[in-house]
Amino acid sequence: MSRPSLPETRVKARPTTGVCPRCGVLRPEPFADRVWNLFFLAVQPGRHRSGMGDLVVHQVEKSLRGSGEQAARVLIVETSSTIEDEAARRFYEREGFDRNARVCKFCGPGADKIVSWKSLVPADT
Repeated sequence: MSRPSLPETRVKARPTTGVCPRCGVLRPEPFADRVWNLFFLAVQPGRHRSGMGDLVVHQVEKSLRGSGEQAARVLIVETSSTIEDEAARRFYEREGFDRNARVCKFCGPGADKIVSWKSLVPADT
């Protein structure tokens, strides 16, 4: 199995104003074949629905695709099944992620983990 050579990465996408009201943390999934996890994405509450989350996701995808298929094949995100995370789940769907797995009670009683994924390569190689 090919192992990603890139370390955990903190992403800060800056708008033209130079202010950084959003960020993300990206890391390779251990024991997985070229799978990366965007396990943290945050946008300041007053700036939700302004396109800033899009900037982070697009920067992450550009960076991973630029590293080549030998390093990155799939990008995953994880959310909970709670009503509080519904907006996040819709956001990732708009970004082209497909819901793929559900782990019951992972986040606590009545709160499942939802895993969504997106291919980074033209054909799943």
